[in-house]
Amino acid sequence: MSRWGRRNDDWDGDDDQERTTESYYGRDGRPRVLSDQCSTCIGRPGNLMKLNPGRVKQMIEDAVNSGGGIICHQTLSYGDHPDFGGAMCHWFYASFGHLSNGVRIAERLGGFAVVDPPADDEEDQEAG
Repeated sequence: MSRWGRRNDDWDGDDDQERTTESYYGRDGRPRVLSDQCSTCIGRPGNLMKLNPGRVKQMIEDAVNSGGGIICHQTLSYGDHPDFGGAMCHWFYASFGHLSNGVRIAERLGGFAVVDPPADDEEDQEAG
């Protein structure tokens, strides 16, 4: 398993074949990053995730020190959108990605597959 999650090299993009939600890789094999912040991003003002004081700072330090990134909580397999597939937090990528060796290496080896954040359930209901 890599810092970005488990790679599913057997998945060929066919909709009939189940894709693991633990994969942070796009169809082209590049790690995924969100195109914008999700609605409850840890980088938004107001502590929308109700994290303990200092938790975001610790998450950033851990991610940078390990050479990884922060995966958006809305894209985790146990989050609000379990079938979306993992993707790096846009806020982390834009604000701190340049400090992470893993992000810098990924950028030099083809970059990231950019995906839009998952839609909120309220937005889904309004659209449908």
